[in-house]
Amino acid sequence: MPTLDVEFEIFCAECGTDLGNGVEVKEAEAFEDYVFVPPCEKCLEAAKDEGDAEGYAQGEQEALAAQEDVDEAYERGRKEGYAEGYDEGYKAGVEE
Repeated sequence: MPTLDVEFEIFCAECGTDLGNGVEVKEAEAFEDYVFVPPCEKCLEAAKDEGDAEGYAQGEQEALAAQEDVDEAYERGRKEGYAEGYDEGYKAGVEE
């Protein structure tokens, strides 16, 4: 079977970085060879930063929502406790 040597350059479609150093060619059991190209480091870092920012924003929203729940529960408990204490005081004053 004839072989063909091909030289080509690979660039990141997103940012244009040369990806030639990370390219890996594998021979397959079938008739075709495969070329694997890892993402460029610059785009990986940008995606990580974007994911970190999204995760931070989501965590901040969840923390704020949880704090609001705590604040509401505190106010509800304070009002209920005040009303309960008022009722007990009133009853004690009536009984005297």
